[in-house]
Amino acid sequence: MKVYKFGNAALKDSKALALAVETVREESPEIIVVSAMGSTALDLGRAASAAQDRKEYLDILEGIRAFHKKVAEETLGSQAYAPAMEEMDKILPELRDLLHGVQLLKDLSTRTLDQILSFGERLSALLFSFAMNSRGIPALVADSRDFICTDAHFGQARCLEGDSKSLIRAAFQDMGAKKVVVTGFLGATKEGYTTTLGQGGREFVACMLGASLDAEEVQIWTDAAGMLTADSALVPDAFPIEEISYEEALEMTHFGARVLSPASLHPVMMAGIPVRIRDCRNPSSRGTRIVARARPSDFPVRGLASIPAVALLSIHGLGLPGVTGIAGRMFGALAAAKINVILITQASSELS
Repeated sequence: MKVYKFGNAALKDSKALALAVETVREESPEIIVVSAMGSTALDLGRAASAAQDRKEYLDILEGIRAFHKKVAEETLGSQAYAPAMEEMDKILPELRDLLHGVQLLKDLSTRTLDQILSFGERLSALLFSFAMNSRGIPALVADSRDFICTDAHFGQARCLEGDSKSLIRAAFQDMGAKKVVVTGFLGATKEGYTTTLGQGGREFVACMLGASLDAEEVQIWTDAAGMLTADSALVPDAFPIEEISYEEALEMTHFGARVLSPASLHPVMMAGIPVRIRDCRNPSSRGTRIVARARPSDFPVRGLASIPAVALLSIHGLGLPGVTGIAGRMFGALAAAKINVILITQASSELS
């Protein structure tokens, strides 16, 4: 079994969707995890903010519908187009009602925002499955909220992996011959409230499915040629790393390589399942394979990572020694400003 995940860049328009579906036809993965298409996620956030401020949001909502309608027109055959639009128009009134409620209350909680953002993946999965079926590839949609169980930290929910693994195995035990298109990014609390998994959540859903179902491989399709030896914006002749270990990949992602988030690798790393990063613009390329033990590189260094926006904050003075709570005050101020601290050092004299 293989699990493929197509990100936003791989589903940016009708041409990209058609290429993704053709890739599925040729390579035949059993499970396909999808992100929201085009700018839909950003547009949903804009609509939610506009509704909260009691500004016009219906134009944004109509733009979302028009974009998906255009993709359906250009991707689906004449027989599939009408049923797809009918299903889409069953989903969108729920979104309109949510936005209307936000406008009336002038309140946008993180729980409500998660519900609003969920429509991006739901619409994407709907069109992807219709595009597959219209090309003779039997497919059905599975809502990840039915089997990705999370805590109630809305906007940045944490997956309860033990509960989710049991739910995933039960949900996919009778897949049959049909392929399954799964909404990425989404989960639900035990009480049934929709959550989003934050940065890397779409990749995490694919990796969680792969780990739970003992997949042969999880493939992440994006607009990068793989994990590169360096940032191509700084090093023009950087090239894809053919194979890299989980630990090396985690170090690279932590220190600036943005192909994957470290959290998304956790389930497959624990299960020992390979992950491959592939370029949606060039399906013939093999990309980067992430494994438990990578083959030795032809080079002394596997790759270089860099974080361009880093500030060094130094606090020093004669008033610091023996005064309790200085570190707490400093890190509390940084946390309040949502600043991530990657390195801490303190002199033994407490002077700095």
